[in-house]
Amino acid sequence: MSVVRSDGRLPPVEDYVSENTISFRYTAWDSVPTLTAEAIDKAIRHCARFEKFANYKGGGAVNMWSPEEIHTFTCDEQKIDDGAVIAGQSRRPNSHYTSTTVVTY
Repeated sequence: MSVVRSDGRLPPVEDYVSENTISFRYTAWDSVPTLTAEAIDKAIRHCARFEKFANYKGGGAVNMWSPEEIHTFTCDEQKIDDGAVIAGQSRRPNSHYTSTTVVTY
């Protein structure tokens, strides 16, 4: 059973779990992937069970018509700076439209 929050978002739920990685699926409403503090905390707690560090690997929309996203962390012996991954996927697109060429015969 999923609990819908007052803003319509679903909380992070585990999509895939192993001692080496964990992925979360949840809803977010933005034009770029939205990494939540709750997902980060859950990943840290999961990896700590194996005496490892949670390192963010990225996330994205499940498909272009859904607000649902999947975010993945690896559990590693060393902590790396997640900032580069987060910054790279936080760039907003200039437009939501793509150019189309129409060819007529």
